[in-house]
This record gives sequence, structure tokens and C-alpha cells, in this order.
Amino acid sequence: MIDDKYYCIDAHCHVFPDKVVDKAVGAIGNFYHIPMYWRGTPETLVKAGTQEGIDHFVIHSVATKPAQVSSANQYLASVVAEHPGKMTALGTIHPLSEDMER
Repeated sequence: MIDDKYYCIDAHCHVFPDKVVDKAVGAIGNFYHIPMYWRGTPETLVKAGTQEGIDHFVIHSVATKPAQVSSANQYLASVVAEHPGKMTALGTIHPLSEDMER
């Protein structure tokens, strides 16, 4: 509790770079057969979430092949740097990566 109010964290958020956001959000909606109401950008997440009382966001990404791991993690790190104190990132891995430690 901070200043006599609860601190609310959304612990499962996905954000995507502008160049793939529409395709990624559409694919998620199609895969789960659910309508998608928001654009999956960090700015949309912060604006909509803050309006609903969320104080902090834990963001994730998915690497569907090993070659995507590094760029996905770099993107997440850049999003956290652009939103100091507002986001925490969980890095992604891929089970077929040859250099898992890296």
C-alpha cells in the first residue's frame, strides 16, 4: 500500500513494436477466438491501464523461433527504459536456442 491506497500491478501484458503490432494483435485474437479492443503498443497500455487504476505493468514477449530472442529482449528493455518506474520486463527464451545462457 502506498499513500493509503493499494498499488495495482498488471502482471501479464504483451506489447509489440509498431511494425508488427497490428499483425501480432490480430493473430492473438484469432488464436484465442476473442475480440481484441486495444492496439498492443506500450503507449496504449500505459494510457488505458492508468485510466483503469493500474500503477505498474509487467511486460512479456514471445519468441516463436530462436532467431527472435535477442531482438525481442532488446525491444522489451527499450520499452522499460522509455517508461521508467512504470514497467518491468520478463525476457523471453526459446527452447531450441543453441546458446541458452546468452
